[in-house]
Amino acid sequence: INGSNENKYLCSDKEATMDKINDLEQKPVGKLLAQYSIPATLSLIVSALYQMVDRIYIGHIPEVGVLGLTGVGLTAPVTTIVMALSALFAFGAASTISIRLGEGKKEDAERAAGNAVTYVLITSVVITAIYFLLRPQIFEVLKITGQSAPYASEYINTIIIGTVFSMFSFTFPIIIRSDGSPTFSMVITLVGCVLNIILDAVFIFGLGMGIRGAAVATVISQATSTALGLLYFWKGKPTLHLSRKTMRPSVHTLKSILKIGSVPCVNQLSVSVAQLIGNYALVQYGGEVYVGSMTAIRSVFQLFMMGVYGLGQGFQPIVGYNFAKKKFIRFDYRGTSSQPSVSQMQPVKNNSNIMSQTIGNPELNPSFSHRFRLFYSTFNDKRFSSFSAGLNFNATKDALVTNTIYD
Repeated sequence: INGSNENKYLCSDKEATMDKINDLEQKPVGKLLAQYSIPATLSLIVSALYQMVDRIYIGHIPEVGVLGLTGVGLTAPVTTIVMALSALFAFGAASTISIRLGEGKKEDAERAAGNAVTYVLITSVVITAIYFLLRPQIFEVLKITGQSAPYASEYINTIIIGTVFSMFSFTFPIIIRSDGSPTFSMVITLVGCVLNIILDAVFIFGLGMGIRGAAVATVISQATSTALGLLYFWKGKPTLHLSRKTMRPSVHTLKSILKIGSVPCVNQLSVSVAQLIGNYALVQYGGEVYVGSMTAIRSVFQLFMMGVYGLGQGFQPIVGYNFAKKKFIRFDYRGTSSQPSVSQMQPVKNNSNIMSQTIGNPELNPSFSHRFRLFYSTFNDKRFSSFSAGLNFNATKDALVTNTIYD
């Protein structure tokens, strides 16, 4: 009797996990989009809010303030490169998983998830080693000099030590969403962000650790998100299972991941280059305070793009699965506009003086207000807003079609 009951429970669990995947071709697209995009958008919005709160905390560190923000801004190209490489494996593996599940090739989907874990681990170790071996040269390229140099060094050294957690905390939620669990994917991100906000206050002000405290809080929260991701595959009810077999590197799987993941990766790498060039110009023509003001502006700007990105991330597993099933009629790709996000930015534009005072040092006020208005005018351009809104959809579509054709 016990054996039959155990088999019954195992069967019901297996059926439940497969139902999550079958929903991708059976449920109406509108309901699926809400089911996947709302959690993705909420987690991204909270993540952006965390970035803002983090900058506010750093801006209010006694006798540091604007220099701390400048230090974080000068190191942004490095953290963006880490994010780009995370996106390479996360989005590449997620799209491959969706396609393979749509083709009914569960083992290949599990291999994509396992290989992503392996390559993320290897890449994080390589990044950490390269950074500490070439730190003086990297600082020279980033132009980390002057009064902000000690704060930049304190911050980025700690962040790089936690690269493995940074990459996994980015990768796991995206893979888990493709596994058919968008809600748990959101939980992983939310727990990390909320914990980060709490630990920021504790380490920066409670323990007096300053900007190093902000970095330590970030690493701990990312480690927590990583642990939740591992817990999902170990104790949860995943559709895909990680094992030594699936984590063994496969050249064919790597090609598939790189083919799709290169799109968001190159996108983020271009952002890193733009940040680097922007920092050069800001330091040369405005000084360190301008870098600090731009760091604050970016944290505000990100918040109003999360709706577009969340929609794109929620769309990815749906379109990948149905492309593989050849159910093209379920989708109609059309250009869209992010103008609602732009209109939401209007009150922030009108109150940019208040925002600069909220984020930190009054020294930021003139440069923050002027640069935010320029930034807003670029964002408000219809060509830019249409491009940014369509980017996730078109890149995902083209990458998935390419992958399906050439596999």
